[in-house]
Amino acid sequence: MAKKGVVKKQIKRIDSVESKGFGIAGFVFGIISFIGVVLFGPLSILIGVVGVVLSLVQFKRGKTGFAIAGLILSILGVLIGVFSLILWIWIISSALNGTAFNALNGTAF
Repeated sequence: MAKKGVVKKQIKRIDSVESKGFGIAGFVFGIISFIGVVLFGPLSILIGVVGVVLSLVQFKRGKTGFAIAGLILSILGVLIGVFSLILWIWIISSALNGTAFNALNGTAF
């Protein structure tokens, strides 16, 4: 029969391994969001928001490196995704309205 101390140590070890799951998931979503701006476009904003939420859940449970890195990458992915979405909307609306601006010589073409 196992001693109580041994069982408690095993339970703590299992808890510490499982408690990093949200941080790792937030980190993965953060990487996908940050890199995915080029591949997924506006979808990376949604992926980044999921990464922020997962990282914040882990942050409340206990700070881990994965949670902090996931939070930073997710926020950057969301910000870059919003910027790229605004840029694409501006480019498309300028092209449709015929008011595209030639940045090289400062005239409209």
